[in-house]
Amino acid sequence: MAREKKTAHPSGETKKFCPFIEDPFEDCYVCDTGSRYTEATIKYCGGNFEDCVIYQKNTRGKHWSKWNVLI
Repeated sequence: MAREKKTAHPSGETKKFCPFIEDPFEDCYVCDTGSRYTEATIKYCGGNFEDCVIYQKNTRGKHWSKWNVLI
């Protein structure tokens, strides 16, 4: 189940993690445990997931329920 996680930044700004971080797609950056995608994992999984091509490819044309679950 995909749910948004939030973290508070020291500035007080709330940042959302990728909703698929706990149940990632097969090709997600977070699935690669090596250092090859470390920067992309931090950038996209850590808050800019809507700009991630993997996120876009896997969610295009799909809808979210009111519980923030992809249906």
